[in-house]
Amino acid sequence: MADRLGILVTGLLTFVAFKQSIADKLPTVPYQTFTDQYIQTATKIMILLCILSAVSYKVAAVEQFDTIIMGVVIVGATVHHFWATRCHTRARWGQFDEGDE
Repeated sequence: MADRLGILVTGLLTFVAFKQSIADKLPTVPYQTFTDQYIQTATKIMILLCILSAVSYKVAAVEQFDTIIMGVVIVGATVHHFWATRCHTRARWGQFDEGDE
């Protein structure tokens, strides 16, 4: 269990470090950007994995628990990534210019 949680905590720290490293390079805006939302969702998935890892350690009697949880998380992360890369559309500058007239 320690190895599994160690990898997950390393992933969480990587997300935090990445967000801090790009914070200086991006303009400060009063709303969440798409990148903020994407990193926040990925962080929530990692926290969920930490919780599920601890639960699966306690529910060792069910042999298929890890496999089921892994499948659910992989499907959820894939759907999120697919939505983020294919279905999420950027706002065009023309939409913002129309409001200024």
